[in-house]
Amino acid sequence: MPRIIIGFSRPKSKLAISSYVIRIAENSAYSHAYLRWYSNGIERDMVYHASHGMVHFISGNRFDAEAITVSKYEISLTDEQFKSVMQKCVDLAGTKYGTLQLLGMALEKITGIKNPFRDGNQTFVCSELVGEVLRQLFNIDTDLERAGPKELERKISVLPGFVKIV
Repeated sequence: MPRIIIGFSRPKSKLAISSYVIRIAENSAYSHAYLRWYSNGIERDMVYHASHGMVHFISGNRFDAEAITVSKYEISLTDEQFKSVMQKCVDLAGTKYGTLQLLGMALEKITGIKNPFRDGNQTFVCSELVGEVLRQLFNIDTDLERAGPKELERKISVLPGFVKIV
């Protein structure tokens, strides 16, 4: 059975100001959410995330060189579920990163004013992307244009089949 990992990380770089801001706002040890799996076809770990300006795939080795994983969950999927996840990932790859969305999320957390930069999946931030991909298979009943990585982890941690591995 194919397996996917939902991970939560922070950059290794000390210069990642946005990561510090997210971690402070979320009161969390991580600032980023991603999907990871092993591709038998190309014999590589793959990471899928919204970062560096867009939604994209990156090798697991390259990701590990840049990030520290703080928490991760694994789930086994049927072949059909895995295919559905991969199709969604390919369909969303190349979508722009939601910089204004991220600013609006911070504004909403700090002031309570509803995020004025909601864009209905025209752009994505990391936690919104991971939630959107998983939503087709699991009951992720949260406002993904508001939820940060910490809220996404809370939702995933209670879903059946997800096993915390770090």
